[in-house]
Amino acid sequence: MGGWRWYRTRRRLRTHRVWKLPVVLLLVGLFLSWLLPAADREFTHLQRDVGEQFFPHLDSGSMSTLLGAVAGGMITLTGLVFTALTLAMQFGAAQLSVRVVPILQQEPVMRWAMGTFMATFVYTLMVSVRLAVREEDYRPVLSMLFAIGLSVVCAVLFFALVARVSGVLNSGVLLRTLAAEGRRAVFRTHPSGRPAIGGPLPEDGAQADGEPEVVRLGTPPRSGQVLLAFDARRLERLARRWGARVELVPVVGDFVALEALL
Repeated sequence: MGGWRWYRTRRRLRTHRVWKLPVVLLLVGLFLSWLLPAADREFTHLQRDVGEQFFPHLDSGSMSTLLGAVAGGMITLTGLVFTALTLAMQFGAAQLSVRVVPILQQEPVMRWAMGTFMATFVYTLMVSVRLAVREEDYRPVLSMLFAIGLSVVCAVLFFALVARVSGVLNSGVLLRTLAAEGRRAVFRTHPSGRPAIGGPLPEDGAQADGEPEVVRLGTPPRSGQVLLAFDARRLERLARRWGARVELVPVVGDFVALEALL
C-alpha cells in the first residue's frame, strides 16, 4: 500500500470527534460578536459623513430586544434538540441496533447543527450584553441582520437534522446503510476480487460465439434491489442492433441480490 492510498484509507476510516466542529463554530461566533459591532460603528460614522440615515425606522432598543429574543429562543431550541437526540439514541440502541449511536455521532449535519445553534446563541448573547452594559453611539443594524440570517440557517439545519435522525431510525434505511458499509469493507479488504460487470458485446451486428455474456448486479442502486419495471422496447432495439438475444433473468417483483444474474 502506497503512501497516498494509506492516507486516503486513514482519512476514510478516521472517527470524527463530535466536539471539534462545534467548538470552532463557537469561536467564530465569539469573533463575529466583536467584529460586527465594530462594523456597525463604522457604518454609523459613514451615515454621519454622508448625512443620510439608513433604516430610519429601526432603533437601538427594539434591535436589542430582538437580539435578546433570538438568544432566548436559540438556547431553548438547543436544549430541545439535544434532549430529542438523546432519546432517539436510546430508543435506537434499545429497539434497533447499537450501531445507531455511532452512525448519528458521525453525521455531519449533527455536528453542524450543534455548532450553529450554540454559536448563534453565544453571538446574540454577547451582542445583547454589549448593548446592555454600556451606552453605545451606534445602532446594531448589521448585527441584527446577521442574527436574523443565522436564525434562518438554524431553522434549515433543524429540518435537516430531524429528517436525518428519522431516516437513521427507519429500520429499512438502517439495514441498507449497514449493508453498504459491509460491501465497502469487503471491497476495501479484497479489491482485486471484485468481479467485473458484464463483458464485450458483439459489434456490427455479429452474433457472439461460445458462452453467453453474463451481466450481474455489481452495485446495488440506492432506491432498492427489487425489479419494478423494464423497458422492453429498448431491450428489443438493443438486441437488434447487436444481433444478439437478450434474456432478462429476474421477473418483475423479484429481489435481485448482490452479484445475482441480470
